[in-house]
Formats: sequence, C-alpha cells, structure tokens
Amino acid sequence: MQIFKLFYRLILSRKYTIAAFTAIFFLMIIPANYANRQANDATFNPEMNKVITGLVNLDEGDPVTGNLIDYLGRTTKIVAVENDEERIVDMLYNLQISDAVIIPEGYGRALLAAAFDKDKEIPALERKKGNFPEKSIYIDSLLSMYVSNFMVHAWPVENTDSPDWLEEMLQAQTASLHDEIRIKQSDREANIDVLLYGLTYSLLASYIYYMLFTSSYGTPALAMREKTVRIREKMTSISSASRNMQFFLGCTSFFLIVWVLTTIAAVFLYGPGIFMEEMGRFLVLSAFLSTFGISGLAFFLATISPNSYFLTFCEIGLGLFITFASGIFTGTEMGGIIPKIASFATPIWQVRANLVILSSVSLTPAQISEISGYFLIMLVLGLAYYAISFVVMRYRSLSR
Repeated sequence: MQIFKLFYRLILSRKYTIAAFTAIFFLMIIPANYANRQANDATFNPEMNKVITGLVNLDEGDPVTGNLIDYLGRTTKIVAVENDEERIVDMLYNLQISDAVIIPEGYGRALLAAAFDKDKEIPALERKKGNFPEKSIYIDSLLSMYVSNFMVHAWPVENTDSPDWLEEMLQAQTASLHDEIRIKQSDREANIDVLLYGLTYSLLASYIYYMLFTSSYGTPALAMREKTVRIREKMTSISSASRNMQFFLGCTSFFLIVWVLTTIAAVFLYGPGIFMEEMGRFLVLSAFLSTFGISGLAFFLATISPNSYFLTFCEIGLGLFITFASGIFTGTEMGGIIPKIASFATPIWQVRANLVILSSVSLTPAQISEISGYFLIMLVLGLAYYAISFVVMRYRSLSR
C-alpha cells in the first residue's frame, strides 16, 4: 500500500491548507445562517391590499385576455410594464411591482382552443417573481383559479356560431370569480434548521468540497507522475493497476472522511432533525451524491492535469464558474446557456433537488420521482468521471 500511504502523507503535509478551507467554510456559514434564519423566521402574513402586478400584454384586443386582465385588476393593482427584462427586474428589485405577468401573443385564442379540445395543452403565462413568496403564491392562485373556471364554463357551450356565445361565457366567468381568494397559513411549521441545512450548509459545502478535493487529489497525482517517482516505481514490484487502485482508494476514502466529518458538524449546528425527518434524510442523501460526483470530477481533473497551473485554474476559476452557474451564490434565476454548461458537475443538480425537497412539507409521488431523477444524474456523473479517469490511466500505462 505504498501509494495509499504516500497519498495520506501528502494530505497531512497540506494540513494548514485544509485548515484554511475549513475556516473559509465556517466564515461563510455563520453569517449566511444568521441572515437566512432572520429571513425565514419572519411571520407569513400576506398584505394582499399591497399586491402590485406588473403586466406585459402582448395579446392586445383579445376578449379573453381582456377578461383575465379585468379579473387581475379587481384582485390586485395592475401596473403596465414594457416588455423589457432588465426593466422588469429593476421594478421588482425596487419594489415597484410585486410580481410580473407576461401574456404572450395569441394567449386568448390558445386558451379557448385548449378549453374546447382536451388534447391541446393549456397555454402558459410567463412569470417574473419578486422577493415576497406569499404574494407570488397569491397571484399564482388567482391565475390558476381563472384558468380552472374558464375550463368549466367552456363545457356547456354548444353553439359557437352564435355571435353572443363568447360574451355570455365571459360574463359567467366574471360572476363565478366574484369571491375573494384568501390564503391561510398552515398550522404546521417547517423545521428551520432543516431548511438552513438544505439551502445554506450543504450547498456552500459543495463549493469547499470541490476546491479541497481538486487540490488534494491533484497534488499526489502530479507528484506520482514525476520522472524520479516513476523510475523508483519501476524498481519495485508494484504494478500500474495496483498503483491506480491505491490512488483511487486514497481519494475515495478521503472523500468519505471529509463528508462524514462535515455531516457530523451539521448535526451539531442544526440538530438531529436532518436525519429524523423525511425532508432531512432526502437532503443528506442529496449532499452525499453531490459530494460523490464532485469527488469523481476532482479525480478526473487530477488525472488529466498536465501541471500545477492547470490544476490551479480548475480549482479556482472552474470552481467559481460551477458555483455561480449552479445557483449556490446567485440563486436559481440565472437562465440561458450558462446553467446548461454547468450541468457537467453535480452542484446544479443538488440545488435543483434541494429546491424540490424543500418545496412542500409532504412530498408527492411526482416530486419524489423528480428528486430520484436528479439523484440518478448525480450518481451517473460521479461514476462516469471515475470510469473515464481509469481509461486515461490505463492508456498512459500502456503507452509507457
């Protein structure tokens, strides 16, 4: 087990670097915990009289769309907004609007078509949500109620050749939506410590794991490819297969040790609820699979790194890209191609899984199925990186 022992000797020689990573982690966790605890401890008390809907209407002149806008105008205050994403974001940030609703062109016709043909998909409204979840829930409820009632009032319509059928249908729709929607707070409170573990601790830990594993695996990998080390290996009885397997065992055992220690620290910080509640157990499993995938990626980068400069770039530059693109530091609103590029690493899948896990007190079968899909992706990514790394190591041994 010469390589295995060498791996841990090199790890121990980096004890101050590991201590620095640990200090950075807790310096991030302590203020993040405080800020998130203050935010999540706030009482859920919607002020519905202050809901302001920013509206972008790209379907002007349609009677169905006009009826929907009239309904939103009776239940919230409507502010017309230009169709400019930057302007909408600015208004949300400055609290000029609570949420933004964008009605696409042809929405009214598409909603009518879906009401009369059950095989057609109900058209979607684009949403830009603000900083008040309770107000977003309220607007979601209004829109859902409107569409549901619209479908109901379309059923008895038989003669669409009559010039007044649509007006009569919309009048019935307006009358049925006369009552006010009220949101009641659930009597069951969520465990805020489990929420903090899922939204703060486990996600920030992924960033530290990546940097720690990349540097810890890369240093021994580069050292073992030094010419003098290879010459010494040739003078011993160790085979390439044994050498690679010992290096693999060293990396995976280190990953397990780090994950277990950080999970124990999480129990001290957040209590045993992360193991006692179903939501907490799902979050712990999500953290483990994400860490396994990060370990596999770090193992792969250590295997292909030609020098320490490339390794440093992967550790810092690539690490920051993965973290920001995954939404750990920036939230999940980032769109476009950047999150798709970051999908090669497990943190983005962990973020998505955690958001689904924390989306409700009791998980539905559909949510569990979605979470299982994210878990499978993280597992496959980790196994794939390890497999590719062994192919590269095998090719190098044969080429020598």
